[in-house]
Amino acid sequence: MEKIILSCKMTTKLVEKERITQLNLREKLQMRMHLFMCTACKAYIRQSKALERIISNWAQSSKTPTRTFTLSDNAKKEIIKKIAASD
Repeated sequence: MEKIILSCKMTTKLVEKERITQLNLREKLQMRMHLFMCTACKAYIRQSKALERIISNWAQSSKTPTRTFTLSDNAKKEIIKKIAASD
């Protein structure tokens, strides 16, 4: 049986997931129950939204020069290795 009240870590994952896809009913309810009690996660949501807005405004600004960033093959391999190790 799954937990009804989520941890902060799982709640923040759901917050981010909700930005890119729709949560199912269980996820929505679990997240709302946690947010009802947790001021830290509420603050996380406010800060995350503010950061997203700032980055979006920066990216859309006509004053922002267009840049292309590339990673070396070694950097890409290192990132892939770290992601695989974290699973």
